[in-house]
Amino acid sequence: MRKSILSLFIILLVGMNVKSQTFLTEDFSTFLDSITPPLASGWKNVDSTSPPNGQIWRFDNPEPRNIPAPFIGRFAIIDSDWYGSGSSQYTYLTSPSFNASTATVVKLEFDHSLISFSSDSATVEVFNGAFWTTVVDYTGQSFGTWNAPQVRHASIDISSIAAGISSVQVRFKYKGTFDYWWAIDNVQIFQPQPADIAMISVDSLINGCSLDSIPISATAVNAGTSTNTSFTMNYR
Repeated sequence: MRKSILSLFIILLVGMNVKSQTFLTEDFSTFLDSITPPLASGWKNVDSTSPPNGQIWRFDNPEPRNIPAPFIGRFAIIDSDWYGSGSSQYTYLTSPSFNASTATVVKLEFDHSLISFSSDSATVEVFNGAFWTTVVDYTGQSFGTWNAPQVRHASIDISSIAAGISSVQVRFKYKGTFDYWWAIDNVQIFQPQPADIAMISVDSLINGCSLDSIPISATAVNAGTSTNTSFTMNYR
């Protein structure tokens, strides 16, 4: 982040949030069909209703919903409200398999917009090659309102299930009956660097320009696996 104080430009330089190893990344930009993932992507859009009714995840934002950034372009959405009154959904959006056999830490991150109503459920599950485990349950939560939705960034440590496993999958499971929606974008699964400090914001700077010391207050996040009690912040 850069701020100008008269002629003085201050740039904070802390780690770039680099991943040690990336297993999967998906922003759905190549999902050009409304419901069928590209074959090469390895993703599966599964209808688990009995009998199947075709009311599954979509990639064309059919309503459309005005979901704010970082949702840009195409993304995955299960829109129970759009499917209409009396309609029910039971669907999974399942990732391709990835190999985390050499990993000691595995993180799952994604952006999502969730508006709940009455009977819907939204969970994230991870497969360890033998069975599925729920890692987070968002049932009953809403981020904003249907006419003013908000986005949340999820960061989930799935190491206890995925680390050391050669065939891992993640899936987004939704059940609903004329409820609202759950939208997913910018999915990443990775092993973070042990030391990985990322700058979020510059919180306070003095006004004016001085050749003396300039106090700076900033916020950083530790995206790595090691505990950090201090770090060096450079500026110019």
